[in-house]
Amino acid sequence: MVLNTQKKTNKKEWLVSGDVIKPFLDQIQGRNFKITTMAGSLTWIATPVLDNYGQIVGIAMSKIDYKNTVNPKDNVYNFTDGLEQRYDKNPLGSAEKEIIY
Repeated sequence: MVLNTQKKTNKKEWLVSGDVIKPFLDQIQGRNFKITTMAGSLTWIATPVLDNYGQIVGIAMSKIDYKNTVNPKDNVYNFTDGLEQRYDKNPLGSAEKEIIY
């Protein structure tokens, strides 16, 4: 399962659950296999959320600060800092979101 949040939300933390994940959960129900979750972006972490019985009920998504992906001494650090500051300021569907994300 590969999840991508960039054009779906401005949040830095997101829980994928309910109707969004239900089709996937319906397909894996009752099967015994190892599942690997990953974010569809290098700057997001995806972690399964389990119920008391060890069943997946959602995927917790957390955004990694862009500045954590580069060396603070590199020139690109200021660029990533600017991206991070603007991340939740751009409206969904805006030109900036379409170009950058």
